[in-house]
Amino acid sequence: MLSRRHLVHSLLFVLAALALPFAASAQLALPSTAEAIATIRTEKNAVATLDTSTGQPALRVELPADSGYPGVNFPLASSPLDLSAFNAIELEVSNISQTRVRLHLRVDNPGDWKSSPWNTERAMLAPGETKTIRLFFGLSQGQPAYALDPKRISGIKLFADAPKQTNATLLIKRLAAVTAQPPVPPPAANATPAAPRPSTSALPETNSQFSPPISGELVDLKSPDALAKLKFNHASGTIADGKLTVAFATTSSYPNLYILIPKDGLDLTAFAGIELTATNTGTAAAVTNLRVENRPNARADELGQKPWNTEKLTIKPGETVPLRLTFGQNNGSPGYDLHAGRVSAIQLFLINPKPGTTLVLSDIKGWGSASDRSVNTVLTKPADRTIPVTPPSWIGQRPPVDGDWVRTLDENFDGEKLNDKLWTPSFPWDGLQPGQLQRYSAENVTVSGGQASFKAEKRRGHHNDDPARPARDYTSGIIQSYDKFTQLYGYMESRIKLPTTRGLWPAFWTMPDRGAASGLNIWQRRSTSKGAMEIDIMEHLCEWGPGRHNAAIHWDDYGENHKAWGTGIFYGPTPDGWHVFGLLWEPGKLTWFIDGKKAAEWENERVSVVPAYIKLNIQIGGWATKNVDDAKLPDYMTVDYVRVWQLRDRLKN
Repeated sequence: MLSRRHLVHSLLFVLAALALPFAASAQLALPSTAEAIATIRTEKNAVATLDTSTGQPALRVELPADSGYPGVNFPLASSPLDLSAFNAIELEVSNISQTRVRLHLRVDNPGDWKSSPWNTERAMLAPGETKTIRLFFGLSQGQPAYALDPKRISGIKLFADAPKQTNATLLIKRLAAVTAQPPVPPPAANATPAAPRPSTSALPETNSQFSPPISGELVDLKSPDALAKLKFNHASGTIADGKLTVAFATTSSYPNLYILIPKDGLDLTAFAGIELTATNTGTAAAVTNLRVENRPNARADELGQKPWNTEKLTIKPGETVPLRLTFGQNNGSPGYDLHAGRVSAIQLFLINPKPGTTLVLSDIKGWGSASDRSVNTVLTKPADRTIPVTPPSWIGQRPPVDGDWVRTLDENFDGEKLNDKLWTPSFPWDGLQPGQLQRYSAENVTVSGGQASFKAEKRRGHHNDDPARPARDYTSGIIQSYDKFTQLYGYMESRIKLPTTRGLWPAFWTMPDRGAASGLNIWQRRSTSKGAMEIDIMEHLCEWGPGRHNAAIHWDDYGENHKAWGTGIFYGPTPDGWHVFGLLWEPGKLTWFIDGKKAAEWENERVSVVPAYIKLNIQIGGWATKNVDDAKLPDYMTVDYVRVWQLRDRLKN
């Protein structure tokens, strides 16, 4: 979480202009001197300078590669600032570099960072592209979000996802407060949120104004009022011959189409899910996502899940495909346990469409019956965090399932130094991890007394202790077995004592390795596409507190085709504070264990068929909060052992 210090010196954008009589918009003053820009606070080594190359003063911002979320904080003339005569902020910005960059415009209210008292709007800019980013108060990414109070603006900032490998450069040409028509009604400022439901299972099965006919038809595309039942954001639609043609604009990274839902929700309990048929009539592939939502609720919050299901499909030019979503699944795998009787939103959105992207849609309907849905395979619940656990006596001696098992790795961290025949205390590549705060140092992994200790601290230094590499303010430790130990299938576990400092993100995980004999380069060997995947056995955000971690998988690389599944796992305290995290990896099935107890499973033919190597590390920031509790550093993850087993028959084969 970035701090909000409000500068009132020579302002880049003089918001005092807002004291003038209000119109539909108020152009805010641009800087006239380099000295004025020098008062602006930047984040993550971004550099702000005055640019007059276009004949008009503009703010030039250099965004360094691999540096977290670089950006600028626009100083305010008063704190808080009253923008109640307007309903939005918009910013005109050009990408004058040779690399694509994703930008986020954010407006804040005062308040506890844990409640996220802000709204954001994002945009992707290609090299040479200019866009106007418009943020409506009360909306984030064009959808209802935190009910921002425009009378109490405490911060305005622009930041970016760190560009990869090459620095990016922006020209900010205009910042204005405006009044415009929002894509959807925002929540009222200071509105009291509805009391959270205790759980989806406690909701009445039906209380909706509309249930579709037995055919499942959600929108009658032959009806003369069909378009009135749809809403388009950064897209437009026409209907002819019972088919809906949607043109998606490039003014948003996520243009979408909504099916309008009755106020009390839509009852789809009779169906297994929803589906449609889509034809890509454009010239570029369309990364298409179908999503069904419940309203925010307490159960989703407890489980650390978003209250929706999504099905993602890349549609090639000229291709006609069915897009089918099953309630309770994400991308065909177990996901949030959606309440089909209280559907609050249905949308189809694209990710970063290319110019001219158009889909022709038909047969938008519910499919199947409730009996066709998958069973939820998450086997723990938040209440488990309060129940003390005594791990069984056999734990660590064998896997928690029957079989003729052979131990293939038995790392007990004996001696006084790391076993360099098994472990490397750095990533296989030299670069920093984008969006995170730490650099890695071999000094931050020590071995003593039969344990490995991973130290996370506030200490600036060069990545991998190499002066030629970038420097960061936080230092952490990692070990991984790339090129030294891999295994396909079997059982893996580690006994770990986790750190507790806010902002830390310890993990025990695997990545694919196709081996040196494959002749592939390091990135191809480790790609999660073509039958491989990242498997997160345990990843824990310390701000969650004890008794909760995440299990997850990622596949088809990390770009537009990326797919993932994950779930929260909950468990009680042990007498000594140690926990044993395990994974059973079988053909077509993954099963996670905590302290010898089965906690989650994922059964799918897409389970990885590529050997994997092991990683243990502490990350800082990134998915975890960047508001690190420095006062509690250094902190440590301690690992007692790492053990791996394989079935004897697989060793023979």
